[in-house]
Amino acid sequence: MGLALSQPTLPGPTMGDHSPKDSPFATDKDKAASTKAREAVEAAYTNAIKHNPHDDKAWGNRAMVNLKLERWDQAELDASNALHIEDVRHLLSVKSLYRRGVARQASGKHAAAIRDLKRALTLDPNNVPIATKLLEVATQAGQASCAPAPPTPKLTIDHLAYSHIVDAIVSFSDAETRVALLDTCTAIQNRILKLCSHVEITEGSDSQGEYANIVQADGMSFRVYAKWRFQLPTTPSDRWTRICRDRIFLNSRTKDLCGPFTPDVIGYLEVDSGVVRMRPDQLDNHCFHNVCFMRESPTKIVVFPLHDSCAKDWFSISLSDSVTRIVYPLSMYWGPDSVPGVYTVPLVPRNDLYNPIVHRSPQDIPGVNPSLVMVIIWPTVNEVVSEELANPVFEQLLSQTCALIMVAFQSALHSLKVVNVAGTASVRPREYAMATNKTSKNNKNKGKAKNKRDPVQAFIKDYVSSTMFHDITAQGNPSPYRAPRLPSPAQAAQKVVFLTEEEYRSQLGPGEWEVETVEVMEGF
Repeated sequence: MGLALSQPTLPGPTMGDHSPKDSPFATDKDKAASTKAREAVEAAYTNAIKHNPHDDKAWGNRAMVNLKLERWDQAELDASNALHIEDVRHLLSVKSLYRRGVARQASGKHAAAIRDLKRALTLDPNNVPIATKLLEVATQAGQASCAPAPPTPKLTIDHLAYSHIVDAIVSFSDAETRVALLDTCTAIQNRILKLCSHVEITEGSDSQGEYANIVQADGMSFRVYAKWRFQLPTTPSDRWTRICRDRIFLNSRTKDLCGPFTPDVIGYLEVDSGVVRMRPDQLDNHCFHNVCFMRESPTKIVVFPLHDSCAKDWFSISLSDSVTRIVYPLSMYWGPDSVPGVYTVPLVPRNDLYNPIVHRSPQDIPGVNPSLVMVIIWPTVNEVVSEELANPVFEQLLSQTCALIMVAFQSALHSLKVVNVAGTASVRPREYAMATNKTSKNNKNKGKAKNKRDPVQAFIKDYVSSTMFHDITAQGNPSPYRAPRLPSPAQAAQKVVFLTEEEYRSQLGPGEWEVETVEVMEGF
């Protein structure tokens, strides 16, 4: 009885067959022809990429061809570029993730390959080939980790004794060299990581267009042009250069935005974590533009004050839900005529939501973190100031604080902390003088003096209660605004918390106080 075949099959070689097709020469010839055909296809996709560098399908298909040609580095690059374009469009491709995972597996990058394959399997849970490949790579990774490592020679060197040599090595190294040096010794690694943790960024322009100049504490700088955001690397070496640059300059935990910035600069700086400190430059120029962090993900924003009065109108700041704290450190500056002054940066909430007579709740502002906290830090004034000068400067402190509080309630914050109000005791007018118990001889009187509210705290609380009308129709506003104003006066008063410097610092981690209060950090 014969068997019906679903597809025609070619007869296989038998004992005694000596067909020319089975000779090694013929096999090599077929491989060469196949390779030549694939190279022609690769050239066609390369030409398509030149005509449209943002064609994710061309990048992905060229990655597939390079996999067949066993060009693992180039295949990884092409798949990465395809994923970058897809990520911008919010359309990640399972194929691109799979192809990059295969390329990374062949290059021995098992951990990275597993990440890609897991991500692809998340997007397509029923894809059997991806699940099979993931199991294969995981098995290879386990075998590689179990392989005995060659013995490491024991060598003890006190690197701290050669700190000047470490500094010299790091100072004269470019980004790629610094990445390579991270795997040398602990002393060099710590030095590089410390430099990478904080950068100062200014904006400028030249014949090539707008750029951001990124400077580290040791003076090493790198210029990032805005147009580079849309230029993809074309070779593995270009991609490695960009990876090193981003790792050394853009992965810092703290970024200082100094001076004026155009609104789109934050986008190509990829502010994706840590702290953003906005401060004026040496000419007292600040970021007098609407600032949007809606597509970025910093956790804290610190806004340092101006050194002189601001002639600009108020501008807005839009926060993503990653921001949990916005800090305003206030300072007292002495003008050219020896008159002290207190100046803040005029910030309001998102421009499309700003309304000076409506305070908001988290439900009113989509995308705002419900645990958002604003911190206003008062300065410690040690200078001896005459009463004639002290009164106006203290009034400035109070008025700036009250203005920021109103901004806070328009931003739907969770709570507001006013820190170090007692630090201005030397410039307080008599009506705001802090209660003392030096003249109290009776213990009962001492207790009363101790429990008496600080006049400044009382003023701020009363200001909040008197300004926050629960029903804004009481102000005679037109009908479009006849709605409850949130929070209510009682709720608003509860949101304002007063802390001493010591109490607030106890809530912070190592170095956080300096980040929030020291305008120019050491080395810059």
